[in-house]
Amino acid sequence: MFTSFTGSSRRPRQVNLSGRKTNPFGTPGAGAGSQAALDRAQQERAQRQRERDTLNAAKKIQRVWRGHASRRRVADRLRQEWDAFEKTDQTLDRTSALSQLQRLLRFASARNEQDLERIQHFGGTLQSLEEPEGLRDASWSSALLGLEALLLAVLQRRIKDPSSQWISSTETLVAILGFVAAQIPSETSQQAKTYYRTLAETVLKLASALATTSTEENTQNGRVNALSWKSWDALLHAVLVPLKTVTGYTLDAYEAFGHTFLTLPPLNSDSIPPPLSRFRDSLAESINYKLLASALATSLKTEVYRRSHSSQPPQVGCGCLGLSSTSTDTLTTSLPQKLTLYIKTSSR
Repeated sequence: MFTSFTGSSRRPRQVNLSGRKTNPFGTPGAGAGSQAALDRAQQERAQRQRERDTLNAAKKIQRVWRGHASRRRVADRLRQEWDAFEKTDQTLDRTSALSQLQRLLRFASARNEQDLERIQHFGGTLQSLEEPEGLRDASWSSALLGLEALLLAVLQRRIKDPSSQWISSTETLVAILGFVAAQIPSETSQQAKTYYRTLAETVLKLASALATTSTEENTQNGRVNALSWKSWDALLHAVLVPLKTVTGYTLDAYEAFGHTFLTLPPLNSDSIPPPLSRFRDSLAESINYKLLASALATSLKTEVYRRSHSSQPPQVGCGCLGLSSTSTDTLTTSLPQKLTLYIKTSSR
């Protein structure tokens, strides 16, 4: 009748593992504290995970900061050594110049204005060396390639400078870039896309500065006019260096030049300032149209083949260059008709 009757007058013992006080007169084995124990265990586990994440984040921040501080100390020491050598009256030969260039590449930064002055100073010294043909040795190639990459990075940063002092510094940097490219034309052609993209942005920046400056100001201010002419001459030399020196990668240079410069809006305009007009005419007279047409035709055929084997619809002609039929006709007025004829016939 009484199923819970055992014959003993002692109340059964209740063990509560949750630490909570329960009703001693309730039914045994209610299980009210098991869920609370699980919740508390989950909270403690999450708290330990947060502590581990905080500790790992602090270690990572300290590791990054120690590395940055160490590199900055090394760079400051190299700057002091570089400046100390430059202050001496010793005449740089090719060996010492190479050593100085390698030291310069180890600490120079495109964000440091003092490093920009060091780059300009060393560029002038490099151009004044006797027998510059000796800079084409294998020992100079990697160092000059690093200097060229540094110059491109500095130019890209200077292009975004809103101040009016960027013209003179850009002129000097472009002149140094043209000199360096003349020493390593093959290596320059291999990275022609970055090279010509940076020069194209420089052209757009100078063209914008000329457009915002009135004709009367250019006529009265001889210094501004002279800087404009010098800047365009330095740009012209830098643009033509990889195109005039025949290497195994000359067609790559012409392809990057065609993709970058033939699509510049200022070069396709009828009303442009005199410096830009002379730059465009000199550019049209100096390039090899056969090599340019061959490079662009190969690029167009490769693009058409790639698109024909993909989900994208194939495009024929100068559309693969980002040029429409109207822009192709516009090029006829800015460049000789011979070039446009070559491009149209070779792309068919």
